[in-house]
Amino acid sequence: MAIDTKQVSRDEEMKRQTVYTKTRHTVLIKFLALQGIKLTQLGLEKKVRDDEAIEARHTAEAEKRNLDPKAYRGKTDTGCCLITKGDYRGVYIVGIIDQLKTLGLKYVGGHWQDVQGKAVVFLNFSTEGEEVGMPEQVEQLLGRRFNDIVIWGNLRYNDPEDPSKGQYRLDTINVAYPHISEGRSWKLIISEDHPNTYRMV
Repeated sequence: MAIDTKQVSRDEEMKRQTVYTKTRHTVLIKFLALQGIKLTQLGLEKKVRDDEAIEARHTAEAEKRNLDPKAYRGKTDTGCCLITKGDYRGVYIVGIIDQLKTLGLKYVGGHWQDVQGKAVVFLNFSTEGEEVGMPEQVEQLLGRRFNDIVIWGNLRYNDPEDPSKGQYRLDTINVAYPHISEGRSWKLIISEDHPNTYRMV
């Protein structure tokens, strides 16, 4: 498993690897370092971000599972890193959109937020909610070659008030634009024989 550089206990690692056994209900694609991209032309709304509320929610979710909220990194989470930052340069991700749809994850909307002074675009693919059309400018952004990729898989409760109702998986695919290095290109795919995993080809 690809993880961050911070060392964690075997017990913590095993608890977090439960994410591999869960079905994706949500995939968030996040675009960072969008130099040269005019956000106002993407056709997405801006949402206000409450970092303290997000950290508090993630911390509570981790503690309910007896996890260390910051086992791997400075941010709180409940999962593990599936593809680590810096492992792949020059990445295309547009090919997984049809794969997500085949798995029942449709595009239900997008927005952008100011995250610690930097603009970040979020695209939401989910098994729930109504499918909506994707703006043409966003489709063009998806087709670009990205400089870096990091993927996290996190655990979420089906009912936060009743953990006995089971868990699902929320993945975040984080990509950085523009591509600034030469050399081989990679394509992100979802493995057909193991649909809970990602591969770079």
